[in-house]
Amino acid sequence: MDIFNEDQNSGIAFSPVTITKESITIKANTIIKDVFSGNLCPLETYIKSKAISDVASSICKDIKEEAISEADKYSSEDKVLGVTFTSKNLANTYDFSDNPEWNIMKDRLDELKTTMKVIEGQMIQAMNYAEMVDKDGVVIIPAKIKKHGGTTIQINIPKE
Repeated sequence: MDIFNEDQNSGIAFSPVTITKESITIKANTIIKDVFSGNLCPLETYIKSKAISDVASSICKDIKEEAISEADKYSSEDKVLGVTFTSKNLANTYDFSDNPEWNIMKDRLDELKTTMKVIEGQMIQAMNYAEMVDKDGVVIIPAKIKKHGGTTIQINIPKE
C-alpha cells in the first residue's frame, strides 16, 4: 500500500515528484483553504492530519537506519525527489553515574529542583491573593505570566 498515493477524495494525499518547502506549503494551504471554505470538515481534517503526523513519525523512526544505509550509496551532489541529503554522525552521549562526586552534585541539583517546584507552586498560588506569606512570615512574590495558555485539542486514536 502506498500511502502517498491515496484516493484524492481524502483531501490530504500528497505525492509530489519533487519535494520542496513550496510544494509542502501549497498542499497545506490548499487543505486549509478547503477547510475554511467549508469543503472539508475541520475536525476530521485535524484528526487525519494528526494521524498522518503519527504515521510519518513512526515510519521515520523505524526505517531510519535503512534510509541512512541507502543514503550512504549516493554522492553529496545526488538528489532524491529533488531533495539533497547527507548522513551525519551525532555526538556521543555519556553516563557519569559511576563517579561518586558527580552523583553527590546530581543529588544536590535534584533537591534544588524539587525545592524550586515548591516555590513555583507557591508563587502561582500567590497570584490569587493581594499578599501571601509562608509559615515563616516571608512574603511570597507572585509569579508573572510569561505567556498565556491557549486551547488545544487532544486526539486519542484507539488501538484497534
